[in-house]
Amino acid sequence: MIDLIINPKSFRISKNKKLQQCQIFAEIYFQIEDKFFPGKSWDDFVVIILNWWIENILNIAGKNNEKSRCCFMDGPYFFDIESNDEYLSVCFVDDRFDNKKTVYCENILISCFMKILQKNANLILRLSSDFTAPVSEITELRNNYNRISKFIKSSRFAQKEKPKKGIQKEKEGQT
Repeated sequence: MIDLIINPKSFRISKNKKLQQCQIFAEIYFQIEDKFFPGKSWDDFVVIILNWWIENILNIAGKNNEKSRCCFMDGPYFFDIESNDEYLSVCFVDDRFDNKKTVYCENILISCFMKILQKNANLILRLSSDFTAPVSEITELRNNYNRISKFIKSSRFAQKEKPKKGIQKEKEGQT
């Protein structure tokens, strides 16, 4: 079972007065059973990457054999997603030292993966309401949250709850 963890206690904003910009950071990582990707307590540009991921999944949802790469901003870690009707193949890859290693792969209902992203986008939006600094990425995340919520509600896959038995797999080695 895949879950995305964002630690609310790690949520912070960095203001760059010179550039008149703000960046939001937090711990963000996936928990896959007893494993963590890219690692437990991984810290990254949480709003920016969640926006990327939501946009990527919305671009391939409902299409067959469409692929996309979802990157973490810091570090050589990413996960590849591929749509297959109502399912999504998700493969987590460690590309340190230009030596791609698939850490874990799983097929999951697209609607379930979208709900994971939706839940965490909602968390960030609630946490960011405490900040007074204007952050354009928050506006983009609010729009993406609305888009993914609308897709989940209208999706023909929304009624499905559990993946097919035997569809989960784990791989070690080269991709």
